[in-house]
Amino acid sequence: MLYRTNAQSSPFEQVLLQEGIPYKIFGAFKFFERKEVKDILAYIKYIINPQDSVSLKRILNVPDRGVGKTSVEHVE
Repeated sequence: MLYRTNAQSSPFEQVLLQEGIPYKIFGAFKFFERKEVKDILAYIKYIINPQDSVSLKRILNVPDRGVGKTSVEHVE
């Protein structure tokens, strides 16, 4: 199977897993290593714990809000 972006792989991966069909993905990250998955998890962690500065730093500028690196570094 060929697809253009990693986001397109998710439905295929789900079906293959459900059906017990082995597969390999080349040139891609594992699901939980993908940037978009890490970003969503950071949002969830921050919602659960607003004191989680690591998650806040990750999501502060996702999507782009024009927050600079210096401002992000000052988050505690």
